[in-house]
Amino acid sequence: MSIVETASGPVVGKAHPKDENCLLYLGIPYAAAPVGDLYLAAPQPHPGWTEPRECTELPPTPQKRPYSDDAILIDPSIPGDEILNLNIWTPRDADNLPVLVWIHGGGFKSGVAASPLSDGRKFAAQGIVFVSISYRLGFEGFGWVSDAPANRGFLDQQAGLRWVRENIANFGGDPTRVTISGQSAGGGSVLAHLTTPSSQDLFDRAISESGVLPPMSTEVAKQRAGMVSDILGVDLKVAELRKVADRIVDAEARVEEQIYEEWPGASEFIAQRIAGIPMSDLPFTPWQDGEVIVNSINEGVARGTGADKPLFLTATSEEFTDILAPMADELDQLDPRDVLGEGGVKNPGKYIAQHPRANTTSLLMGQIVTDAIFVEPAKKIMEYRQETGAAHTAFYLFSWSPALDDPNVDQVKQWSRHCIDIPFAFDLLEEPMGQPMIGDNPPQALADDLHGQWVAFTKGEDVPGNH
Repeated sequence: MSIVETASGPVVGKAHPKDENCLLYLGIPYAAAPVGDLYLAAPQPHPGWTEPRECTELPPTPQKRPYSDDAILIDPSIPGDEILNLNIWTPRDADNLPVLVWIHGGGFKSGVAASPLSDGRKFAAQGIVFVSISYRLGFEGFGWVSDAPANRGFLDQQAGLRWVRENIANFGGDPTRVTISGQSAGGGSVLAHLTTPSSQDLFDRAISESGVLPPMSTEVAKQRAGMVSDILGVDLKVAELRKVADRIVDAEARVEEQIYEEWPGASEFIAQRIAGIPMSDLPFTPWQDGEVIVNSINEGVARGTGADKPLFLTATSEEFTDILAPMADELDQLDPRDVLGEGGVKNPGKYIAQHPRANTTSLLMGQIVTDAIFVEPAKKIMEYRQETGAAHTAFYLFSWSPALDDPNVDQVKQWSRHCIDIPFAFDLLEEPMGQPMIGDNPPQALADDLHGQWVAFTKGEDVPGNH
């Protein structure tokens, strides 16, 4: 039994079941439960406890909604009120080690902090204290409410990072060497913290893996919230929404369906992606509220916000290439040159030639999603940071897929798709959850490279990336 004091009270951890040299603490509250009078409120300090608190089991999750049938990474939703919690993996006898904080992905609507694919034991084995934080999701985290603070899920993340600064030394971490990291929505959150003035004192370095955070205005946030209001039949006020809290998750799903039904047509779909308009499955994301999040990512980077912090960007080469597979029969009847050209691609023939594996209209449209939402924004951030004289910035483009070794693998394994690089970054190629993406014989050398660069970067070194 390992007892550690925190500002809220003592916590009890355990040896990691797969590594006796790693101590694991699960579900440490960093803020009070957001229920009752605190429902839809900004995160508040936890009232604390006096007796040692067992932190040895998977904690309650903000995730509440079911997964779609075609989801690849599925983590269980665990009920409970204490959802604003974090998890720590630390070496035995750790002392003043660098800290890596993980913000999970899931489109700001799903995902959990203690997923098997974000187990931090391999980082602990390399002399790093690893922390993963939960935050409110969906409408409860990011829906506009007239008398509630904006971007509550983002405020949760800030509260978690503040807890790390104040408490991580007791777990063997160095509070002056904190790297924040995240994938997908988590990577977008990292970029938001990098460019948000109120987050600057909460971390020192940043890793954004497939970071996506399309700029959303208050106007759009209000419009999406209004759809929830219409479905539930209540005003967008805390007291009214508290009465129907058990119906909000279903309302979120219906909002997605309504947006999806407004399919704009193939060419307009391309134009919207190039313009950075959020897709229908991201109805509630951080938005520019003018107080917490004051600018878009590009605006913040161009201004030089966060320029003093080293940044490691990563993306995969085919993040969402197959995202439109369900519509392939319809879309593949269209001429890809017409669709891309009318959608704003300047040289459709050249683009098609650059992506020979995306050999149908639907796949090319999915490749546009990859490039417009992930790859090109990362390159633009690189350019802005170079112009502003920012600290070290590297970009790693992950382009391996099982199909490169075996062209006969199934559809899921054909692409260097969204999330495929997570098992490599965490050096968890043996984890069963990753197998549907990476197959039976993924290259360990690639994991050694990517995981090694994450470790080196967290320890304060410049890394080469690969692009």
